[in-house]
Amino acid sequence: MATWRHVAGRRYGPYYRLAFRDHRRQCCLYLGRDSALIEAVRGLLAQQQHAHRRAQTLARLQRKAHNALRAELATLRQQLTDCGVHLKGLGHVARVRRKAPGQNLPATPSRPAQHPTSNILLTPTC
Repeated sequence: MATWRHVAGRRYGPYYRLAFRDHRRQCCLYLGRDSALIEAVRGLLAQQQHAHRRAQTLARLQRKAHNALRAELATLRQQLTDCGVHLKGLGHVARVRRKAPGQNLPATPSRPAQHPTSNILLTPTC
């Protein structure tokens, strides 16, 4: 951050300082007027901020993917429940036996088919 000093109507500077936070406490480090030092500090800050921003972007995308997965799983669970099946965790489908007479579900095959790209078991539905 560049600052100027005014003495008797004259402007002196720029003087550079680095403002940062250390454990929520704002600190300031005087860098002086050396332009080579200022450019080196700017380059290092740009590298640090780039890495930090990439990490923030990745975290934001992970949250969005997680929320989208939760929404899709809720929809899937509802659809499976309507067919008399429920989802256990992310990879196991189990039959739900209805207790009311006359609503028996078709027999489950001895070994249900496996979805080719995931670990979700495919069982007969409605």
